[in-house]
Amino acid sequence: MIYYSIIVYFFILQTKPAFGAFENVAVGKTADQSSYLSNWIKNATNAVDGSIATCIHTDVGKDNSWWEVDMGKEYFIHQVGIYFRTGWKWRRNGIQVYTSMSPRQTVTGQPCGEQITGNMDGSDIADVTTRTCDVTGRYVTLYTNTLNKDSCNACDGGKAMDFCEVFVMACELNVKYGPNCNKMCNDRKCATKTSSCDMIGTCIGGCQAGWKNTDCTEEQN
Repeated sequence: MIYYSIIVYFFILQTKPAFGAFENVAVGKTADQSSYLSNWIKNATNAVDGSIATCIHTDVGKDNSWWEVDMGKEYFIHQVGIYFRTGWKWRRNGIQVYTSMSPRQTVTGQPCGEQITGNMDGSDIADVTTRTCDVTGRYVTLYTNTLNKDSCNACDGGKAMDFCEVFVMACELNVKYGPNCNKMCNDRKCATKTSSCDMIGTCIGGCQAGWKNTDCTEEQN
């Protein structure tokens, strides 16, 4: 576990510039999952408790498996990452990440990038895997109906999922904007103070006198 923690810490350090000012909005939020493995702690929030020492596990022998977190409100979701268990790699192959505005959308949500695929035994899928979304959503769902087995004698992952943490790097709507979520909506000089604030920072109704650009943050000469 110490070695795994080092891997995760290194990953966070290396990817922080790409995240910009995006924040993990999944920590401490409500979560649910399709089923639980017998004799496993039945708590879907283990994957959003901020710790990789606690994990989730759906049941084996099911037609499919899903896990879902509710962020409580809509965010601009930039990226979703999964910290997999290191000892059971054959359950990684075939997972798809979705976002949605409503719960329990599973395969009808908006896909975040491509399905997580690799060798059936998961040997070529990273311990920490990310998918880019760049969409607005409230819910993030991980789903699989892939049967992973037969590539090695001991590998029988069924259609179950198990992982230790999910992070959702997002930008709070009408609070921040910009390609790296590093600009404040309140800093714009919009003509209308109640103007909404999208990820471009567009000022509906134009700018105050003396200001220009789409987000009204540059003074006119």
